[in-house]
Amino acid sequence: MKAIAYDKYGSFEILALSDIDKPAVNDGGVLVRHAAGLQTGRMALISAVNAGRCTQS
Repeated sequence: MKAIAYDKYGSFEILALSDIDKPAVNDGGVLVRHAAGLQTGRMALISAVNAGRCTQS
């Protein structure tokens, strides 16, 4: 399946379409076929190193 993912810190340009394994669904669980979202807090965390607000370990 395809997913938008990142593997390093940076701005929006680091986001890339990637192939990932289909997640396992537990009993009583649901697998959503189509979903989209972009949380501003997540993007702030991803780009924080570039802004000098935190360090990469």
